[in-house]
Amino acid sequence: MGVMTAQSTNDLSIMIGGDAGQPAESTGGLDRFVAYSTDEAIDRCRYVFSTLKSALDDRQSELISIHLPDSIQQIYAES
Repeated sequence: MGVMTAQSTNDLSIMIGGDAGQPAESTGGLDRFVAYSTDEAIDRCRYVFSTLKSALDDRQSELISIHLPDSIQQIYAES
């Protein structure tokens, strides 16, 4: 697994819709579907990226990769 930086943690936070590693609360209490620990968020991204890449040809995968933030590109490439 790559080294997590403040930027990559922030990028993951944006991707999963919450503060990576921090509990997210809504009016109904703890939102179990928003915030994950950094390691769990990386694992979930890898699973999604792996599945996505298996459905794409190499060129499509490259096009997606170049539009990702650098810290997320690394996770995408390793998937």
